[in-house]
Amino acid sequence: MEPPLKGIRVLDLTRAAAGPFCTMILGDFGADVAKVEPTPRGDLLRAFGPFHEGEGTYFLSINRNKRSLAVDFRTPKGRALLGRIARHADVLVENFKPGIADEMGLGYDVLRRDNPKLVYASISGFGASGPYGRWPGVDQIAQGMSGLMSITGTEESGPLRVGTPIGDLTAGMWSALGILAAVIQQRASGLGQRVDTSLIGALIGLLCVQGQRYLSLGEVAGPVGNDHPVICPYGLVETKDGPLNISVATQDMWRKLCRLLDLDGVVDHPDFCDNTARSRRRSVAIRKWRGPQS
Repeated sequence: MEPPLKGIRVLDLTRAAAGPFCTMILGDFGADVAKVEPTPRGDLLRAFGPFHEGEGTYFLSINRNKRSLAVDFRTPKGRALLGRIARHADVLVENFKPGIADEMGLGYDVLRRDNPKLVYASISGFGASGPYGRWPGVDQIAQGMSGLMSITGTEESGPLRVGTPIGDLTAGMWSALGILAAVIQQRASGLGQRVDTSLIGALIGLLCVQGQRYLSLGEVAGPVGNDHPVICPYGLVETKDGPLNISVATQDMWRKLCRLLDLDGVVDHPDFCDNTARSRRRSVAIRKWRGPQS
């Protein structure tokens, strides 16, 4: 079978991580992605090492399956060229600071007049409106402001960032998902539309049960290290010969774990008989038990 996005032309005006990750996904699905970089230095990630044959590995990790074009964004001639390319594109993706694309004459309202089928995607740090709408945004700050860092780590460590630029990557994935939905509608109606997401919005959307606990119960989640926040036992435990990763998501799994550890007396003990009870007693080291009377 041919790739699902074969024939879809994408004008990629993004740099750094969130936008390039989005357009890489589209390229992986078969879209023809033309990545335009500003002269003279190109995408800022090109300067980040370590390097492989002169290419920054960070840049390489999120820019496969693209064609490359260098344009001086600062000149009227360069902007006019981008406008001409945009008139023939199916999708345009940009992650300038909100308002910059409009100032360059490359905003959605301008481009859709000549290309009504254009799907126009924007990724920003904090969205296009609100008190931070004009601020630039980076992954580290979004991880902190979203609350993600406050539920990552331990009480001893304090807030920790995720080991990858999760805000950038998640915003890129959400944007790609929105683009795909818009392309489906574009094929049915012949019209494009605006797709808009942000780093902070993408990460707030990842808070999942931790966010819902606050919305439903007013509970402010804290860090739980390598444990699951609401399932127990479910996480990393230390053993004599190294860490062991366990996942006990059901009562059947709990019974099997107790059998394996020769802890049959613990299975139905009131302190550990179900997930709610076990979660309350999370700090108790089950492996030290030798029976319910110990």
